[in-house]
Amino acid sequence: MAIENTPGNGYDIPRDPAPSSVGNIEYPPGPASEQRRKGIFHSVIEQSGDFVELSQDLAAFPFDAETTRYSIRTFVTANALLALSPSQRASVTPFVEGIIPLHGCGNDAFEDVCLVYTGRNHPSRITPPDEAAEAIERVNRIFHHDLPPPTSSAGQLSYAILSEDDREDPRVLADMAGLYRAFGWEPDDVTSLLTNRHNVLIAARDEGHIVSTGMAERAEIPVRRAANTIPFIMYELTEAATLPSHRGRGIYTQVAAELMSYLSRTDVNLAYAESNVRAEGVLRAGKRLGRRTSTDALASFGFPPRLLERHVRISEGPGDNRPEDAKNDLLPTYLTRYQLLNVHGNRT
Repeated sequence: MAIENTPGNGYDIPRDPAPSSVGNIEYPPGPASEQRRKGIFHSVIEQSGDFVELSQDLAAFPFDAETTRYSIRTFVTANALLALSPSQRASVTPFVEGIIPLHGCGNDAFEDVCLVYTGRNHPSRITPPDEAAEAIERVNRIFHHDLPPPTSSAGQLSYAILSEDDREDPRVLADMAGLYRAFGWEPDDVTSLLTNRHNVLIAARDEGHIVSTGMAERAEIPVRRAANTIPFIMYELTEAATLPSHRGRGIYTQVAAELMSYLSRTDVNLAYAESNVRAEGVLRAGKRLGRRTSTDALASFGFPPRLLERHVRISEGPGDNRPEDAKNDLLPTYLTRYQLLNVHGNRT
């Protein structure tokens, strides 16, 4: 099958022409799955007033039958965030859902910059306050305390990045289709995942069969600062799946560790994930892998704790009895380039 070279289309579940969780990288935000519009503002914002103006644009975007959420990522200097006046801060706070400081990303042009998540939801798509508070408490409990050592048999498996030949192998397609069947994917969806060369796929094999997989999707963002356009390379860790028979063995953590070790040898500036806060195992894996949280970064800049509110639906498998339109809140966790090298760069 041919390898597709198609830009991200905003889908979190693979659909033609190519799967993408990073999503639309243009501005204004473009259509995405699940009644969203997503985008990335490409110019570094260096003045507090300009960030306020961009937030006012977000506040003015219209909702309709096709759109109940806007999600925009913006490059903003740390000084611009810290210099917000009380009135300016009050005007932008309702939209600021996460902050990722880019210090240590490996590119001097971004050392003083943060990637800021902003979002706005229709009133029908708001997380109840008690649920949001419970989720934030769960995040703090996991990331602010030591975790007991995992009991794991994950090391008994083999782990390898899927090669171009693997992606063409019918046996790999069959194994991957079995993995993702629990999440309602069709074989064509898995084929799209395998043929999208914007992503890196890793497989854990047990007796020759793939029992767990993870993915990092690459996006290159042309960011404007002053008279220059500088490429910013980010990889999103996403679309992980493990066979029910192999869950609870630490395999997901090992898959992610092997994947992050691989990324440490690439051109990465930022490796990040947007994790389902209902999945404690995923959050614990992020903690064990040394990732940092957007909620802690929000606090460091004087913003209240937030999540990506009702961002997408993440299936919890065959036993997921929630309404079809139920969405999940997500927590951005991350490592910049030098953080990644420090934690995962010595692995072989």
